[in-house]
Amino acid sequence: MTINLYYAHSKQIYFTEIEKRELRQVIKKFPNAEIFNPSKLFKTEFGWHSFMTREFPNMDIVVFTLYQGFIGKGVYDEIQTANKLKIPVKFLTPDGNITDKFRLSNPDPFSFIYYSEIHWVT
Repeated sequence: MTINLYYAHSKQIYFTEIEKRELRQVIKKFPNAEIFNPSKLFKTEFGWHSFMTREFPNMDIVVFTLYQGFIGKGVYDEIQTANKLKIPVKFLTPDGNITDKFRLSNPDPFSFIYYSEIHWVT
């Protein structure tokens, strides 16, 4: 059975070797997933907003990664939306493991581009 998996990651790694490595790890962990990769899906902010209202609710799981030890506003918002929709969220750790045992720190709500620390249990 195929699952719909949204790969939430920083725009800073779109089209890089890091993104390719993370995708290989996601595919290895979820071989039956159809992966929805925002770097391939959206060209504009409007495209992202449209997807989030129309298609994102159909995701079965969200897998997110870090950029330089943090997540940015976009990934944070995607995690929060998944939580509101009761879509399971998993964290692909820097060592390639998948966990749902993580905690987000509260970002600065007054910053346009804010970062949130991630704490996880291995």
